[in-house]
Amino acid sequence: MLADEIAQAQARAAIQAEARNSRHEARSQSQPTSHYTSSSAQSHNSRSITTMEDHQYSKIIDSIPIFSGHPHENINDWLDIVSLKFDIIGYDPRQKRRFIPQYLVGNALKWHLAHRDELSSWDDYLVSIKSAFPRLITTSRDMNLKLLRDRKQGDTESFIDYYTVVIDLCHKHVADMDDNQIIDWLKAGMKITLYEKLQGEEFDTPQALLLRAQRIELNNAVLDARKDEYIINPTVLSTSSSVRSDHNTRWDQPSNSPISSTQYPTSSYPPLLLPTGSELRVPPLSNPNGPRYSFSSQSTSYPSRGPPTNNRSARHHRPIICYSCNQPGHISPHCPYRPKE
Repeated sequence: MLADEIAQAQARAAIQAEARNSRHEARSQSQPTSHYTSSSAQSHNSRSITTMEDHQYSKIIDSIPIFSGHPHENINDWLDIVSLKFDIIGYDPRQKRRFIPQYLVGNALKWHLAHRDELSSWDDYLVSIKSAFPRLITTSRDMNLKLLRDRKQGDTESFIDYYTVVIDLCHKHVADMDDNQIIDWLKAGMKITLYEKLQGEEFDTPQALLLRAQRIELNNAVLDARKDEYIINPTVLSTSSSVRSDHNTRWDQPSNSPISSTQYPTSSYPPLLLPTGSELRVPPLSNPNGPRYSFSSQSTSYPSRGPPTNNRSARHHRPIICYSCNQPGHISPHCPYRPKE
């Protein structure tokens, strides 16, 4: 029996060893595959980045302008652009000197062919080409000053257009003109309506003045648009004004309409009706001891205060009281007991 147990234990150990070896073998086979996959992904990313950079470099190279050596072309501006784009691409001075001829045409290319062997350095090449094609001076200093004095902003001219011309004239007059002088020239020729709003303000740079002037122009444009909108469609304001006027008229002025008089009755009443002789009997004055007055049964026909009726004329009738004798039926000027003067 012991031998059987030992045999079973050895069999189990063999099975476990075989399973362990299988796992190690599978792990060893998977590691090179994952490493290969990672390397492949990195290689793909590198190729993608390289392709993108090549595309960008190609666009930069195609955007470099050419130079023909024409008198009206500015050699300094052209060289600044070329140097900037060469630096973006990553050219060293040797490469710059090597590739610059492909952007030369006309007289500039002829000059390059005549001096290419003697100008191997990039710095020497820049100095020589600048001296060979200097910037053309079309006006004298006095003429530039006159142009500056005469340059005024037009009534419909935007400030950015006026600003561009004045800046160019300032640099032609004095290449390194101070910012304060440029600001003074800009203010001297700007529209009076714009100058009134900028008067008293200080600016450190011409660009700050430009931004402020453009903000004012934008505000004026919005205001003009609002005015034009009112001229085209003024009904809103006129309607509100008429409503306000009607409201004031209704409360400030008396109305003669029946509705108005009914809703707002005044203290004025229609003329009082005096009793007739048959309704009022006055005793003779010679009987001082008798009753001072007597009324017939018809005196009760006068309206008294009672429930309101629909008859408007009856609604305003009320008993007549004499203020001299405090008796009903007559008024003070017709009082028979009033002393005669």
